[in-house]
Amino acid sequence: MIILESLIILSETHDFKKAARKVAPIWTQLQKRNTLYFIDLFILSSILFFFPLETALDIRKFAERNINKYKTFQNIHRLKINLSINSMLLLMKDNQFNIALEEAEKAIVLCQEEQMYIHLSVFYIRKGICLSKLNKGGDEWIEKGQNILNVLEQKSLAQLMSNEVLRYK
Repeated sequence: MIILESLIILSETHDFKKAARKVAPIWTQLQKRNTLYFIDLFILSSILFFFPLETALDIRKFAERNINKYKTFQNIHRLKINLSINSMLLLMKDNQFNIALEEAEKAIVLCQEEQMYIHLSVFYIRKGICLSKLNKGGDEWIEKGQNILNVLEQKSLAQLMSNEVLRYK
């Protein structure tokens, strides 16, 4: 419920700090635990982007230390990929395109292994944005990601990603 309330705050006010204050007690409580339940990892993934980059990366590291306990669970790769998607966006917002590019490279391999093509398209597009910001080309990766979304008929996500490209280019 708290996460939903934070999302509503964010949607209505665009105030990340106010939304983060709402979910901060969740992080405070979970970081005290030695072991996280599987659902706790999904909660951490969903609140990651509310926090400043440094805290978000700490949350991610904390989550990753606990992920290995659940390596045989069906959705564990989806969780790893979601952590990467959220972390990469935060890195891009902080203009850390070299680190974001490294994130994309690792996640692309995992997406290919897991045949998660919608996620793969997002990483391709973000890889293209990072390469572009680093003056290393990138248009072919953006096009490749958009083509996958078009083939999979993911029109709304394709539009969101087009907006993201415009925001960063």
